[in-house]
Amino acid sequence: DEIKNTLASLGDDYFKERAQDVDFVGTRVLRNLLGHATEIVDAAGGPCIIIADVLSPTDTTHMVDAPVMGFATEVGTRTSHTAIMAQALGIPAVVGVESLAERVSTGDTVIVDGLLGVIVIRPDAATIAEYRERAARHAESEKSLLAMRDEPARTLDNVDLTLLANIEFPAEAAMALDYGAMGVGLYRTEFLYLDRKTPPSEEEQYRIYRTVVEAMSPRPIIVRTFDLGADKLAPGQENLHEANPALGLRAVRLGLKNRGMFKAQLRALLRAAKVGPLKIMVPMISGVGELRQVKALLEEARKELGSEAAERVPLGCMIELPSAVFVADMLAREVDFFSIGTNDLIQYAMAIDRGNDHVAYLYTPFHPGVLRAIYTVLQAAEAAGIDVAMCGNMAAEALLVPVLLGMGLRTFSMAPTSIPAAKAMIRKISVSESVSLAQEVLNIPTATEVEDRVRRHLLGKLGPDFNG
Repeated sequence: DEIKNTLASLGDDYFKERAQDVDFVGTRVLRNLLGHATEIVDAAGGPCIIIADVLSPTDTTHMVDAPVMGFATEVGTRTSHTAIMAQALGIPAVVGVESLAERVSTGDTVIVDGLLGVIVIRPDAATIAEYRERAARHAESEKSLLAMRDEPARTLDNVDLTLLANIEFPAEAAMALDYGAMGVGLYRTEFLYLDRKTPPSEEEQYRIYRTVVEAMSPRPIIVRTFDLGADKLAPGQENLHEANPALGLRAVRLGLKNRGMFKAQLRALLRAAKVGPLKIMVPMISGVGELRQVKALLEEARKELGSEAAERVPLGCMIELPSAVFVADMLAREVDFFSIGTNDLIQYAMAIDRGNDHVAYLYTPFHPGVLRAIYTVLQAAEAAGIDVAMCGNMAAEALLVPVLLGMGLRTFSMAPTSIPAAKAMIRKISVSESVSLAQEVLNIPTATEVEDRVRRHLLGKLGPDFNG
């Protein structure tokens, strides 16, 4: 407690987060010493809702196949990695609710409305009945959307789009197919490295990547090299103290510093690419120089493997830093494809911590600067003749689908559970009208006005069918 309190009193957000880590580790040590459940969900015993100060992404992974009906936390935002994982896994969640734990006691009835971001504590019978009815309607709507699984993502003027899935674990590949994914646009690999003392071996990684490729074949799969750092620490990073970890040693920067670990992953990916259509994508690229270092390391790994490596593996980079946007035309000449990572792009473009409750209101995909940055990238990709996709939360934002379509985006990658709704939206709009809307929106000065204009456009076009 003394260490935790000292860190929390320093007045720095980073050290406050580390104080939470100390508290979390201490709790787990006590549980082990006392012979109690080693994980939060182990103690549930039956269907429950978890209320906590904060949950790590690793905590969320432990909820898979557990009797957890939903969770709510005092800390976090809807774009934090924990919230993103909850969405991908279909777990109702609400984050960033101040003083929540003070208002709830063990045994209380709690409603977690993940759609509206609402927590209802000790609801009366009428409220429970209302939410049960809403849940039934939502389930019926989901069933209706899933019935469209095999329908094409085709606009009213017959333009076919590509809807891909973002996944975290190999088991999600089957779920992605169930929701109608045409492939995997983002396979996050960092969870192979968490909760362990040493990085996974090349052979271990190869087996896992091969499993996912085989599950999705002949559909393509884009594997992102590890995006470790910030809130996802790699083995050996536990003692790395950075004043601002979001701007520190993470993703490709960590890979180029720890080349042995990075090359092991690249070798495993090159081997897995012999099994099916695998592409490699590198996160947090800041410019051409950094990208060329990755390409050199990849070529080095290919030569070492010889015939074990696939002959041709497409290489792409994520566009999520402002510097990458500014040199997108140069980067486009070096890679086979782009993927726009809007979660971090918005964070860095707006100079905010997307996990900080105090500035969460500034985190909006409707900001004209964000939209213009995306348009710049799309134009650069088109000029170079390379594919471009979007794999951040923005790709599944119903209000922005027509805007992105009008700006030229044709490939969207999102949580599997978001695919049916995105497809339903696409099948109700046209490219021609979306182009006009996008050109208008790119000249609107504020995020509020942009959102209002798009909302009015869709309401006028879709009428009561649009409930966004």
